[in-house]
Amino acid sequence: MKFDRDTLYHWMFDIGVALKGLDGLLEVLGGAALMVTTLPFIIRIVGDVTGAELSEDPTDFVANHLRDMAQHLSVGTQHFVSFYLLGHGIIKLVLVTGLLRGWRWSFPAATIALSAFIAYQTYRLTYAPSALLLLLTILDVAIVALVVHEWRTRGT
Repeated sequence: MKFDRDTLYHWMFDIGVALKGLDGLLEVLGGAALMVTTLPFIIRIVGDVTGAELSEDPTDFVANHLRDMAQHLSVGTQHFVSFYLLGHGIIKLVLVTGLLRGWRWSFPAATIALSAFIAYQTYRLTYAPSALLLLLTILDVAIVALVVHEWRTRGT
């Protein structure tokens, strides 16, 4: 079996799109869970998760930050985040389904949608730098490049 550059790109495309699908599924599940969860439950879960760490190190930055966020979470913010995650995840799942099935409309739609996500993430990075968000943005740029390459290769 001959393994050329286009085969490698197609393989990377399949893996990248599948990872986007997993990401979309996790966003939908997280958004749905957040939508039906009460604030006292969130505070209790965060307290349970961070309790052991804070008993060992009362100054732990992450644990204290998580507790502070849970204590100051409003219902409006909770609903916004849940709808954001649901919408973002559903868009990804629809695009991933189209890309993996080779539906022609999905290639330009995915390029536009993912580019919009990249633009928003870049905007967020300018006022709230985050190594994780930077990594996710770089991965999104790579996936857009792979989608465009696959689109051109298929001639759709």
